[in-house]
Amino acid sequence: MASASHDVGQRRGFVSWLEKRLPLREFIESQLTHYYAPKNFNVWYYFGVLALVVLVSQFATGIVLAMFYKPGEATAFDSVEYIMREVPWGWLIRRGPGIAAQGVDHPGLACCPSQRHQPGTDVQPETL
Repeated sequence: MASASHDVGQRRGFVSWLEKRLPLREFIESQLTHYYAPKNFNVWYYFGVLALVVLVSQFATGIVLAMFYKPGEATAFDSVEYIMREVPWGWLIRRGPGIAAQGVDHPGLACCPSQRHQPGTDVQPETL
């Protein structure tokens, strides 16, 4: 019983030692949890954040895709097949930059590809 309370005291001592040298808790409280957002935020701020998130995901998946892709006449198809079948989450790595590019262009429609405008489809089906 005495050793259990001694362990708790050591952890508390280590946490206070770490907090004294690296005040993460104070930073999180002052910048994240107790920070009040300005009143002039509107929907465009959220679209900007969403565009930034998909841009960063486009860069990240593009870099990972570049690590596995081998350009060339003899190796391009085989590398894409390898990415899709053998690499864990390869389908997401391959399609990630394209999906993220749609999200940067129009964040509201990136999740619903059937609602995007297709060129040459201005004619209504009833008029055909």
